Amino acid sequence: YRHSSSDSTSGWIEVSPVKVVMRMDTLYLITFELAEDGTLKYKNYLFENIIGVSETNTPFAKVEFKARDYYKYAFGKWTSTAPHEDVSLLVKSDAKWLQTQFEKSHFNPEIVKRFDKDKNMIVDMKLRITPDFETWLVGVSEDVRILKPAKLKESIKAKLQKALAEMDA
Repeated sequence: YRHSSSDSTSGWIEVSPVKVVMRMDTLYLITFELAEDGTLKYKNYLFENIIGVSETNTPFAKVEFKARDYYKYAFGKWTSTAPHEDVSLLVKSDAKWLQTQFEKSHFNPEIVKRFDKDKNMIVDMKLRITPDFETWLVGVSEDVRILKPAKLKESIKAKLQKALAEMDA
């Protein structure tokens, strides 16, 4: 297996496969490990980084995997075990393209959308704040105002300020 963050291979990894999942146009092999406390820990392996496969004849338990539960509170491709948070965004009325994205997107749990008197869309969601969500927010920051949580708003402001400072360096 070749990790995305490295040019080298990590050698052979013995895994217990559960399911192949297509998530946002990317194919993953979902595997599991049994943790010391007896709980299942799932891992995602990017299919395009799998260099080879070999049968081990090592038996493993069959487990029930529910993608809907696994990706609950997820934004994009990343999963996390961090607690989910209540997030509210204001999507500006002149960003119809972004409002349409929220209209057509599927979240678990479902998001709540409403409009204010100026036709700005207010989006309330429960999700885990992950690097891909923060990166996405930086990219759409011109069209979105973060209403809550405050720490997310501060994190995005810091990322934007750092990017501006690096552009002037």
